[in-house]
Amino acid sequence: MVQLNLTVAPEAKAKIDEIADALGLSEGIIFDLIMESLEVDEHGRPVFWTGPLPEDRDPEQGDLLAS
Repeated sequence: MVQLNLTVAPEAKAKIDEIADALGLSEGIIFDLIMESLEVDEHGRPVFWTGPLPEDRDPEQGDLLAS
């Protein structure tokens, strides 16, 4: 196991908490289960992704989802 320090939207944290509470599992286990079920394409990108790709953005902008 490794420690994962993330900053997430409050809504995402609340959703993971709700799922974890409903199942009696830890937030870490819920995260692991989500990652295990995440479908990716041949490039390792989530199949649901419709946003810009790293090669299509200006390097000056930083993270794709940074605000």
